[in-house]
Amino acid sequence: MKKILNSVLSQIIYIFVSALIGLALVPITIKMLGTIQYGAFELILSLILIDTFLEFGLGSTLVKYIPEFKHNIAKLKSFVWSYYYIKLFLTFLGFLVIVSVGYNFDKLFNLEGVNNIQEIKLATYIFGIGLIINSITSFLDNFLKGFVYFGLTNSVRIFSTLLFFLSFYIYYIENDVYSIIYIALIWFVLKPLLSLSLIIILLKYLKLTYILKPVPFNKDDVKSTLKYMYAMTYIVMVAQLYNRMPKIVLGIFTGPVYVAYWGVMEKIKEPLIQLEGSMIRPLIPILSDKKNIVNMTEQKTLQAIRLQYLFMSFLGIMTITHIDLFINLWIGIEYKEVAILVKIILLSFLFPKAGILLMMYYAEGKTKINTIFVTLNSTISLSIGTVTLIITNDIELFAWAFVTTLILMTTTNILKYINYFNLNKVNFIKNSVVLPAIITMLFYSIYLNIAQYFDKNLFGLLYSLFVSFIIYIVLLFFFINKEDKSLVMKFLKRKNN
Repeated sequence: MKKILNSVLSQIIYIFVSALIGLALVPITIKMLGTIQYGAFELILSLILIDTFLEFGLGSTLVKYIPEFKHNIAKLKSFVWSYYYIKLFLTFLGFLVIVSVGYNFDKLFNLEGVNNIQEIKLATYIFGIGLIINSITSFLDNFLKGFVYFGLTNSVRIFSTLLFFLSFYIYYIENDVYSIIYIALIWFVLKPLLSLSLIIILLKYLKLTYILKPVPFNKDDVKSTLKYMYAMTYIVMVAQLYNRMPKIVLGIFTGPVYVAYWGVMEKIKEPLIQLEGSMIRPLIPILSDKKNIVNMTEQKTLQAIRLQYLFMSFLGIMTITHIDLFINLWIGIEYKEVAILVKIILLSFLFPKAGILLMMYYAEGKTKINTIFVTLNSTISLSIGTVTLIITNDIELFAWAFVTTLILMTTTNILKYINYFNLNKVNFIKNSVVLPAIITMLFYSIYLNIAQYFDKNLFGLLYSLFVSFIIYIVLLFFFINKEDKSLVMKFLKRKNN
């Protein structure tokens, strides 16, 4: 548990920095391009779906199996490079698909109000070039994560993100007229190049540069992990339909403005999703290390689920209660539709999640339960959402279709995992669900009674966030059990020493 907490805390600073920069980029980019052009830019960003489709679960397979091979360098190199050759081939296919999409961009999407179609097409081609660089970067990043170097890889990502933002901001302040082509070059090419350069430096620091020397393809290495890779391929592809397709659907059936609204909402939601991932993803390589196996007893499992739920419900309720004022101060009252979308989508954060159990399941090399989950969730949500959008042209109802399906499917999925891991249902509800739900409801009740006393300006927002944080900490102090308090205190004491 301590190793997991170390991995979690090492990523918090990266998520905090990337979230701040991501939020800062939105008003800057909107000011440079305008809402309609920004919507078209978000459509280009949504094409990452193509690369994810062709990723074939390779990254997840690396993180899962590197702990098993890392004690034999020759075997490790053969395993990694065999997958790397497959990744390069798939990346090239992805590049060809993106070039084709760019060429037919105006035919595929509703670009009403967009008057620089040729520039947008060129920006899409640039996105394809950046995709090649980014795929190499992400592959090496997953290699390091297989060694549980989450903290160091995130340090690299922090530095490269700061350099990217500095470059972007210099372009913003030094020009009066802006081109989506130059924005694409900075965003899609310079950014991954910075990350790739720093990761290579990190490999030298860790004395892992041996992985950069190619070795022949070995089909036996791929064959031994093929079943897991196929399953992860399917899961990743279908999951990305759920995550990326909404903007594409909105781009086809509505227009750039709604795409812009959804894209801004995602910028707010994404840091919270990253935080959740930082809490649970290290479980895969940690539990997959057969030589240094970590046993998750029922007590430890329920504790981990409880702490995850407490943290995510806190982030969700804090965002929901402050989003209206934040949007007004951030990008203006004309984007109030974004605040509504955030409230709807983040309702899922107030319900239990299956993340801890999912990572434990993946660490066993199993995928069946989650395969069923992502299939049903994506199929139902996309179908209902698309039909609703066509009939009503209402983006709010579109969002409700997604979040309702997610909540229902997540609850069903949790029950499946409880049965698989032979957890007691009563203990699960009592120890991992009731406490976070009670604290969330109490916090919301208290906030409703004090919200009127905060000014509607930046100082009022910061003051409200501070007071809300104190209220939540006090509620935790009174309600969390001795085991949780003891774990946190031991960890803090060890960090101070």
